Amino acid sequence: MRERLRAVDPHERATAASDAIAQLVDDRLWTPIRVAMTYLAMPDEFDTGPLFELAQGKSLAAPRVDWSQGTMEAARISDLSETQSVALGVREPLPTAEHVSPDSLDLVLVPGLAFDPAGRRLGRGKGFYDRFLARLPASVVTVGVGFQFQVVAEVPAEAHDVRVGWLLTECGLTPAASKDAV
Repeated sequence: MRERLRAVDPHERATAASDAIAQLVDDRLWTPIRVAMTYLAMPDEFDTGPLFELAQGKSLAAPRVDWSQGTMEAARISDLSETQSVALGVREPLPTAEHVSPDSLDLVLVPGLAFDPAGRRLGRGKGFYDRFLARLPASVVTVGVGFQFQVVAEVPAEAHDVRVGWLLTECGLTPAASKDAV
């Protein structure tokens, strides 16, 4: 999957990301959202940057990682100029960005290498998102974001893995299958 992601044409990547984010903000799911957390894409990830232009007055946050503690928190930003490059090419909010409590979030966009229709995701192996998602109230909408080719029949999962409730690709926004149904 990593090779396939690296092989995506930059123009195709930008078009797909822009189309998907536009579909998200046009969906009824977006209407009640007040505070959304989005990841800041690595070069091979589905870029959520268009959200900053299309957020329609919503408050946005992005992840800030404490590498030594293995934890992640949300920090408020209004545009990409309020970010910096840190370890492993990851971008995150500046240290001065205001902390956002998990209880304040309404929606979280979640990256992954692969997803399945049941909302399971294959991350990059460090568990930051699983630990963060486990701390969210059940009311927070979680959306796995990627290209349609990243949605596969089944992703292996362990007991600590946290599923997302929705999948967003260039083909649209779809609910993940019920956790009870799989």
